[in-house]
Amino acid sequence: MNERNISNVLSAFSVHSGRGSRGSRSTGGGGRRPRVEKAGRHRRLFTEIAEEWRRLLFPETTDEEFIEQFGQTVLFGLLLARVEGIAFEGESVHAIALKLGKRHSLMGKALDVLTEESSTVGLSTTLNTLLRVVGAVDWSRLDDGSGDSYLLLYEDFLQSYDRDLRMRTGSYYTPHGIVDAMVRLTEVILKRSFGIESGFASPEVVVVDPGMGTGTFLLSVLKRAAATIAEDEGPGALGPQLRKMVGQRLIGFERQIGPYAVADLRMHALLRNYHSAAPKEGLRLLVADTLDNPRAEFNWIPHIYRPLAESRRQANKVKRDERVMVVIGNPPHDAVSRGTGKWIESGDPDVGEPAPLNAFRLAGNGTYESKMSNLYVYFWRWGTWKVFDAHEDAPFGVVAYVTPKAWLKSRAIRWHASLFTAIRRRGLDH
Repeated sequence: MNERNISNVLSAFSVHSGRGSRGSRSTGGGGRRPRVEKAGRHRRLFTEIAEEWRRLLFPETTDEEFIEQFGQTVLFGLLLARVEGIAFEGESVHAIALKLGKRHSLMGKALDVLTEESSTVGLSTTLNTLLRVVGAVDWSRLDDGSGDSYLLLYEDFLQSYDRDLRMRTGSYYTPHGIVDAMVRLTEVILKRSFGIESGFASPEVVVVDPGMGTGTFLLSVLKRAAATIAEDEGPGALGPQLRKMVGQRLIGFERQIGPYAVADLRMHALLRNYHSAAPKEGLRLLVADTLDNPRAEFNWIPHIYRPLAESRRQANKVKRDERVMVVIGNPPHDAVSRGTGKWIESGDPDVGEPAPLNAFRLAGNGTYESKMSNLYVYFWRWGTWKVFDAHEDAPFGVVAYVTPKAWLKSRAIRWHASLFTAIRRRGLDH
């Protein structure tokens, strides 16, 4: 069974457990509804789970988006468990989730929380079928050690499951050639302009990918650092040095559970290739929304949900407190409605904090300002805010994104030339 065959099975599960349920939100029309929607109590249980998900992770999540998150969490949580060598035979999803949580606390808890009431809501037969299918596959035979098989599996999954979801979320594969070129160029700047001779291997270089996806940029950064460490210190230094790097200086944010799980898989696979491993505290790959208010905090949280809420809390701490020298990646780019930019667009009125996006606005440019309502603009502002503005004692660094040409050509943002001149003055002259 190859990756494409497996992805077809996985997408079939999602259609039953998730995508098909969109019909329940319609007031009319035909079509067969899955068993999960046949009783009011089923809907109430899903509604309660969705509300907790919104409260702890993504407050703006719609019912449709939650259904997608539900399907992807179960699918890729089980995949992650199987890759970790967890046997499925004779085990419940709850037992599998507990074992998974020992190494991947967020995915283990998410899988447990979302499937806890599976028998009550009519999904036990479907889950048992999925356990048999995923549990029977020898995942070690699908991967050459690079972790790319997991990436290809996710690509095929999205293609089979929901092409519209792929377009809406920007879940597209960034070619290795582009990623490696951007990472290499960024390291050249670190060395030549900032005098950081060891580049990404330097302890002072903290890297964030704010739209991590399946982790391709962070993996490329790790490979560049590994090459430098091996050359400067010898291959024996790779294990401890990379463990320290992924536990402290390599950070990714991702809103979707599916690509997050794939990034997690690929990072662990690459570390094994270098005879290294994640530290006890785990990787710094976080399920979080980059554009959320970094000062948002939680009140009391039930113990069962803490691993989920902790991911968002850690991400906010990174946004608020940590000095970041490099922001790199391929963030989503799509025209959006007002308010989608969240904190970047609106600031924090409760504390009188203006919107960070105001720095990108030009007086008298109202005719074209609607063009700024695009995700790539919000991510550019987040990146430049974090690297250049958030910390007075760390005023220089690099922001490198794959981005539409409108960033340079559009009248709405043509004035960015003056911004980049100021950035160059603050950064490259140091």
